[in-house]
Amino acid sequence: MTMLLAAALLFQDPSAETAFKKILETAMAAKSCVVDVKLHRSSKSAVKSDTYDAQSTMFLQDVNKAQWSFSKPGSDHPTTLVSDGARMKYESQDVTLGSASPKTLKSDLTTSWVLLGNAGVAFYVSALLAGSHPDEKFSEWFHASGFENGPPEGDVHTLSYTFTHVPKEAAGNKGSFKVKLWYAPTTSKLNKRTWTGIIWGDEVTVTEIYERYSLNTEIPEEKFRVADEKK
Repeated sequence: MTMLLAAALLFQDPSAETAFKKILETAMAAKSCVVDVKLHRSSKSAVKSDTYDAQSTMFLQDVNKAQWSFSKPGSDHPTTLVSDGARMKYESQDVTLGSASPKTLKSDLTTSWVLLGNAGVAFYVSALLAGSHPDEKFSEWFHASGFENGPPEGDVHTLSYTFTHVPKEAAGNKGSFKVKLWYAPTTSKLNKRTWTGIIWGDEVTVTEIYERYSLNTEIPEEKFRVADEKK
């Protein structure tokens, strides 16, 4: 994912560049990462508006182990991705898929999450489900630019940028998102994120509160157990 960073991040503000790179490098250097997210999403279009609250959890650990889950009201089955380092399995209410884990899965998920939170992870997972590993042209899909520092809020610092997603399966269908991060400058850990953008014609606003963001913590191996297919 190093090549992705070099190609995709077009920094504007040198001090914002330093802060963001430190946030990413801190997450990338950790042997393990646990994130609990409380998410609020609102959307509106010409004909309707909608809001919901959701929860997302992500566990990452060397070497290449991962568990990501996302659940929202009204769903009988959370969306999950689990990797034991060699195999991975994706499950949702309608789909169950298994395959070998990409060798850069942990770093890919870390970068996707730092860039756009739960949505960034979802974009990456969608690319895997489309049958290709984003490594090949990932830098052409994910772009971040226009980095600016915002005013601090007490001990918490803020920065903002524009994230652009160009899905391979829909060339030319760009998704542009205005992102703002709240982070602790002493630890480079994220506290909160907001983003706004257009998805399928709807104006979407998302707020993510990071109720837990722990690095280099012990994670039970059972979190990364890939269940065998039932015969």
